[in-house]
Amino acid sequence: MIDVNASRKQVVTYLVFVFLFSSVFYFLILRAGSLRSSMGLNVRGLMWCPALAAFATMRLNHRSLSELGWRWIVKYQWQSWFIPLLYTAIAYIIVWIAGLGGFGNPEFVKQITQGVNLCVPTWISVTIGVVWMCVFGLIGSLASALGEEIVPE
Repeated sequence: MIDVNASRKQVVTYLVFVFLFSSVFYFLILRAGSLRSSMGLNVRGLMWCPALAAFATMRLNHRSLSELGWRWIVKYQWQSWFIPLLYTAIAYIIVWIAGLGGFGNPEFVKQITQGVNLCVPTWISVTIGVVWMCVFGLIGSLASALGEEIVPE
């Protein structure tokens, strides 16, 4: 049977941790007067507060993080990566075929080519740069999103 008092205690503990952790970032954001302060890292830190509170609550109550339902299912990971690429590619192809847009923003190509800084053809630099953005953007987005979605049961 579920112990209602223990559950309430865990919820209150979680809320206190969220308040304590997020107060630091709210203070820094309010003090700076902008969400863009610290290159947006204060907002990232704020998004991680629910996750950190969940971790701390789980630890304090001697519960395993596996109780949060974290499982890596490869099929869904591949789908989460390729389905957005597929529908984005479809949209771009329609725009290009209809003549509503062109391929390659010269400023973007120049920026990527300079960023990659390799002595290779432009198309290789752009390919490498886009792949890097996808990979590191995915990691950054994953790190940000994890903080918003984790709450103890």
